[in-house]
Amino acid sequence: MLGMFNRIPLFLVAALSLSLVMSCNKKDNDDVTSTNIYSTSTTSTQVTNFYLAANEAVLAHLDSVFFTIDPDRSVIYNADSLPMGTKVTALQPKVSFGSTVGRVEFRITGATAHADTTFSYTASSSDSVDFTGHVVMVVTSSDGSQKKAYEVKVNVHKTKPDSLYWNRSARRDLPGVTTTPLAQKTVCQNGRYLCLLNNGGQFVLSSATHPAQGTWEKSVLDLPFTPVVESFTATPSALYLLDTDGNLYTSSDGTSWTDCSVAWHSIVGAYGDKLLGVLSDGGTFKHDEYPRDAQFTPVAIEAAFPVSDFSQLIEVVNTWSVSNQAIMVGGTTADGNATASVWGYDGTTWGLLSQNKALPALRAATLVSYYSYQTNSTNFKTTQNATWLLMGGRLSTGELNTTVYASTDQGITWKKADQGFQLPEFIPAFYGAQCFVHSDEMSAQGKAPRRAAPTQPVTSWQCPYVYLFGGYSSSGVLHNNVWQGVLIRMMFKPLY
Repeated sequence: MLGMFNRIPLFLVAALSLSLVMSCNKKDNDDVTSTNIYSTSTTSTQVTNFYLAANEAVLAHLDSVFFTIDPDRSVIYNADSLPMGTKVTALQPKVSFGSTVGRVEFRITGATAHADTTFSYTASSSDSVDFTGHVVMVVTSSDGSQKKAYEVKVNVHKTKPDSLYWNRSARRDLPGVTTTPLAQKTVCQNGRYLCLLNNGGQFVLSSATHPAQGTWEKSVLDLPFTPVVESFTATPSALYLLDTDGNLYTSSDGTSWTDCSVAWHSIVGAYGDKLLGVLSDGGTFKHDEYPRDAQFTPVAIEAAFPVSDFSQLIEVVNTWSVSNQAIMVGGTTADGNATASVWGYDGTTWGLLSQNKALPALRAATLVSYYSYQTNSTNFKTTQNATWLLMGGRLSTGELNTTVYASTDQGITWKKADQGFQLPEFIPAFYGAQCFVHSDEMSAQGKAPRRAAPTQPVTSWQCPYVYLFGGYSSSGVLHNNVWQGVLIRMMFKPLY
């Protein structure tokens, strides 16, 4: 599947290594086995609430940070880590209990700013704690017969978690047979990636089940026509290509190709098993599809609809519509002008979603459906947003766009993406690249924090990586690159 609903050899090693370095928390929230646990009592020593006293000098709304109390694992922690750089060397804990307790002690060892110490919370609840160390809170029941120790963690991000990290060392060549291919187009069909390359007039089709696969299956095609490589498109059941005269060809295996007896100006993309295109009929551009339904008749395109140079057409499942939505951005209209318009297709009808002024007019931009996160500045809880990212492309001036744009409302409104989503300088400017999201399973060493069911610990999770294929320089030279990126937060071990 494509985009955010997409259902790594050198890449995987590099990514997993990064995940170990870029842990979201000051310490892992693995199950705690503490020698300080004297009782399993959950009544006479029960902690019912834990928070930190307000301290504007440290962080606004510090007292609103939510802490999870896990009596089974005897650990108290904030699952949503505090922003990178938050100082936790002198914070005042505030604790409530299920019943009257006899004594509460905080034992701090190994802290960076203060010496090892123990203080009585019941005697003085205004003392501060250096949470850079190992902090254990020992609760004694009112009659002195029961004790329970909780490890207390104040987690702080070590990195900026909402940055799209591109691993420079994980770059690899396109899967061709030469190091200087002339043209390429990569598609995804039923979970398999197919890359068509023009290797100096020799057309090579490579396939793999993973975009970072070390060795791709390759076959040199004996085509009865000269293909427009950039027109290469896949539906779940077929592959399609236009030749240099606009004739449409189809194949079920990429080897044998059949003339469809249809001539198009351009292929827009795939929607389910339907191929969408632009037909030139006596000088009039029309919407067309292949194969045509019995009731379908080509109709004239809208004046603002592009006839070529669109981004990838990406189909996604929506919770707010009955049918899937496909989206594309930019292109060249019939009058030859570049456009910034965003178009959507619901299976029967094209609709103009946006002409947002935040987007420049772009030709052959790259569109991908991914994720971003929004952090509530009051309680620091984070919410995941489905996010469209638009990158690359040629501006109406002919220069290449180097800004990444983002939309979190299905392509209706756009803005310049946050700095963490902008491409690094080592990725050269491009147009005509393809981008895919492929998820890999990541695993945690040891036991991970539990979900709601205590018998099912979280030991692995899906991490969606972004793969950027090819693209052309301003002079039309193909970049022989496959880049890998990932939102750093996605590599963090989930906390539940």
